[in-house]
Amino acid sequence: MIADDGIEAAVDRLSELLDLQIGLRPETTLRGRLRRCLRDEVSVRGGDLDAYLRALAGSDHLLQSLVNRVTVQESAFFRHPDHFEVLANDILPGLDPPVTIWSAGCANGQEAYSLAMVLEEQGVQGSVVATDLSTTALARTTAARYSSREIAALSASRIARHLTRDGDAWEVKRSLRSRVTTLRHNLITDLPGHVGVCQVVFCRNVLIYFSPEHAKAFLDRLAGALAPGAFLILGSAESLWQVTDRFSLSSAFSILDAKSTQNYCGTTYEQGPNEGEIVTDCDDPLAPDVTFLQAPAGQELPVQAEFKANAVGRYNFAMGGLDSHLQVAWVYSGSAWSDLRTDERELLGKQPSYDLVDFAWGVKKDDWGLELFVKNVFDERAVLSRFTECSEFKPWDPEEEDEPNEVVLCGAQPYTVTTAPRTIGLTFSKSF
Repeated sequence: MIADDGIEAAVDRLSELLDLQIGLRPETTLRGRLRRCLRDEVSVRGGDLDAYLRALAGSDHLLQSLVNRVTVQESAFFRHPDHFEVLANDILPGLDPPVTIWSAGCANGQEAYSLAMVLEEQGVQGSVVATDLSTTALARTTAARYSSREIAALSASRIARHLTRDGDAWEVKRSLRSRVTTLRHNLITDLPGHVGVCQVVFCRNVLIYFSPEHAKAFLDRLAGALAPGAFLILGSAESLWQVTDRFSLSSAFSILDAKSTQNYCGTTYEQGPNEGEIVTDCDDPLAPDVTFLQAPAGQELPVQAEFKANAVGRYNFAMGGLDSHLQVAWVYSGSAWSDLRTDERELLGKQPSYDLVDFAWGVKKDDWGLELFVKNVFDERAVLSRFTECSEFKPWDPEEEDEPNEVVLCGAQPYTVTTAPRTIGLTFSKSF
């Protein structure tokens, strides 16, 4: 039995060590996990906490064993399928083969093989490099064997095409496995040599565990190694906001599309005779030969919600011999930042929160069903305020002999965040 005061002090030491060695953010929310992992490691090595800590300080083997326990290997095939849809429909068609994709933090390999399936299904010559810090995870990726529960997200057609049954497990076919190479890599160290030829990097739900300093250092190294036009795909809960400015958002991955309501030239007069006026012709009246157009009217801009919530309520009841139901779905979207960089100017915006509500009423008799639905009942539109930092300059006015007039220009432009319009319809269904 390990004393509570001893384990807490040991967790403090482990937290510092893992932050230094693998970039793991030392947060109080991780203490419970570290505590359990530490108890398990000490238990299998004789139960002497002090002896374990002394040995850990000089043993790569013990550190790796601890890392294998601590790192999260939560994964699934085609997790967040919209990312793979964008890869197939919007990214791959614009890339020159052979395509190289890096699955950074590949966990047990489901992401890497999902990427390989996309390449195979799209008929694209290419390969996937799967890296992880955990040797246990890499061993599972190399084995490419998964339980029935682990392949539940795959369609029957994909299972038939890419997997074979082997006893009580499923094994990825050799032809698909040949597209995937595994490599142990620590993301806070120097990048692997293959990164320079990668056109796409999947690094999802990894940086959320990094300290800000390690996350920034990794992203800066990555930006310096990737060729222009390469894509970086992060997890839905991750953002580059206030971390690095080395990447720009791609509209292909926008969760919401914001469209400008008029030309945006990056300037709004806050002082002088045109105070409050947004310059929309994009020709500076003080310098007619200079054009400041940054975003024309109608341009779509990416907006990513940092927080979304949803709830669904359903009531089933009998009505006139029919099975009936009422259903209401609610989605809340808020705290969304947008970030666009053009002409070396940073355009940032904050989207106000808004709600979407869907309603449905349906009846069913035997195998036949009828449902009336209303999508986006309130037909809301959110407005995103774009802005830049104000700049000051002093245009010359010949009537002022002493000092030029001071004019303050601020870029401020509203954009409408588009959502699906209110839609009313009927659906018929039959079970077979």
